[in-house]
Amino acid sequence: GIRRPAIVMSRKLAAALSPTELSHVLLHELAHVRRRDLMWGWVCVISRLVYFFHPVMHWICYRLRLECELACDEIAMSLTGHDAHEYAATLVHVVSHSSEPAVFRMDAASAGLSGENR
Repeated sequence: GIRRPAIVMSRKLAAALSPTELSHVLLHELAHVRRRDLMWGWVCVISRLVYFFHPVMHWICYRLRLECELACDEIAMSLTGHDAHEYAATLVHVVSHSSEPAVFRMDAASAGLSGENR
């Protein structure tokens, strides 16, 4: 929320990340909180609702979201002191971990291959 922001992360993802990767992710998300990106995102959403017919508004909102992500990436890299290669490897690891289709997770779980101890 805007008043009391919270960072939500799955336990599975947190367990899969190394301490360095976890600090990259948390610093990136804390940069969003500090910059108040959620509030600016809502301003953009409301503007798109009002000017839904205008293609420039869609492009501006896309660029705003992209620039917010790039700014938070820059803040996280500068605070950790790691190079762009290591930070990019963290991004690839997080995206590859979270982009696994749910169908495959259900099939693996039904076959007893979920990797979780019971």
